[in-house]
Amino acid sequence: MSVTTRFVSVMSKKALLADAIFGLLGAAACALIGKAMIIGFAVGLIIGVFNQYLYFSAAGKTASLPPDKAAAYVVSRFYARFFISTITLAAAMWKFSSGAWAVLTGFTFIFLITITTAAIAFKEGIGKSCTE
Repeated sequence: MSVTTRFVSVMSKKALLADAIFGLLGAAACALIGKAMIIGFAVGLIIGVFNQYLYFSAAGKTASLPPDKAAAYVVSRFYARFFISTITLAAAMWKFSSGAWAVLTGFTFIFLITITTAAIAFKEGIGKSCTE
């Protein structure tokens, strides 16, 4: 397993742990608001985690590709991930109209967790490479 693949694997596990913690806290907060909010939040969370999975699987795959093919792979996967996420979010917000804000909240916070986890992991990786 290459260093990059291990890095992506560790980063995805950290993000999944943060997702689980946020999911529990968010479900508890939604329980105080109303049952419709819990369902919408759970759907947004699931869509967000699936989006995160697509992101990390693409990142892991590009580690083994040459740079010219990696760029094309990332671009094609970005459009596919964006299209799938947009369609599923729109369908979820239409289906759970009473919990539309909860759907967006669940998805948005998972997206922010992904970005934060990547930034922290990148910072840790830079610190390790400078000390070695």
